[in-house]
Amino acid sequence: MRKELQLAVGSVFRNRRRFPRWEVDLPCRFEAGGRFQDCTVVDLSVGGAFIELKGITPPINCLVRLILTLFGQSLALEGRVRHSGWFLLGYHNGNGFGVEFNELASARVAGLEEKLLDLEPPESKIQIVR
Repeated sequence: MRKELQLAVGSVFRNRRRFPRWEVDLPCRFEAGGRFQDCTVVDLSVGGAFIELKGITPPINCLVRLILTLFGQSLALEGRVRHSGWFLLGYHNGNGFGVEFNELASARVAGLEEKLLDLEPPESKIQIVR
């Protein structure tokens, strides 16, 4: 029974991400439903991002647009909120939401992936998280 429970818990918490993630500290603004709010991107990948903020998080399935600057390039990345609320998991300690990028946003981040891979911590605030 104990082994079955460990296997079940392990399958729930297994990392199912398809893309490498970078721990970042990027000032950002997001727009949802015509309203803008300041926030911080703390986790970035080709497929999505985790955003921390000090306000009300958008609801799950809400369409959002993130506006940020990365490597001197202004980006508007659109996607859908997949989880939202208060988190105490790993380095997500605070109020925020996870967004899954649409195909165009994923392609924009993928175009910057080579620059992200070239970064070597600790010289940058951007660090690869595996």
